[in-house]
Amino acid sequence: MTVKGLKVNSLNTSDDVPGLVLLNTTTFSGVSQQNVTSVFSASYYNYRIVLNAIGSTTVQNVTLRMLSGTTPNTATNYRRQLANFTSTTSDPSRLTAETSWRLGRVVSTNKQMAWADMFFPFETANTQFWNFTTSQATGDILWTSEACALDVTTSYDGFQLNIGSGTMTGSVNVYAYNV
Repeated sequence: MTVKGLKVNSLNTSDDVPGLVLLNTTTFSGVSQQNVTSVFSASYYNYRIVLNAIGSTTVQNVTLRMLSGTTPNTATNYRRQLANFTSTTSDPSRLTAETSWRLGRVVSTNKQMAWADMFFPFETANTQFWNFTTSQATGDILWTSEACALDVTTSYDGFQLNIGSGTMTGSVNVYAYNV
C-alpha cells in the first residue's frame, strides 16, 4: 500500500522507492518570468522546489505565483510570516493580502540558492509553503525563512517565477516527496 506524505531516505527517479523523486528540471536564460507547468498531481501531496539562479542587476526578489494550467493566481490571497537575518540584525514580519510569495533572491555578482517545501498544491485545500534562502552581496550574508499559506482552496498544477527587475538565468528543480 502506498501512502502519500513525507519520508526522505534517498534521491531517486522511481515511484517505487521512498525519498525525493525528481519530477522536472527547467532551465532559463535572460528571463523576467518563467512558468513551470504540469508538475503537481494527485500522485503526491508534498514537493521540494530548488532554485539556482543569477540576476542581471542588484539584489532582486524572485517571487512565486501558483498556476492552474498557464493561468497564474494573481489575487491578494497569499500570506507569509517571515524572518530576515543579516549581520547581527533580525527583521521579523507578517504580510497578508499579497499577490505572490518570495521564493528567494538573485544578484548579479554570484549564483544564489533557495529551496522551498510546498504542501498540498494539487489538493482542494489551502496550499502551504515554507522556504529558506541565503544570498550574498557586498560581503553580507542574508538568511531568510518564510512560512506561507494561501487563503483559497484551489487546485494548482504548477507555478510561475517572477523577478522584480532585470532578468535571471539559472534552473529550478521540482521534486516530490514519495513514501
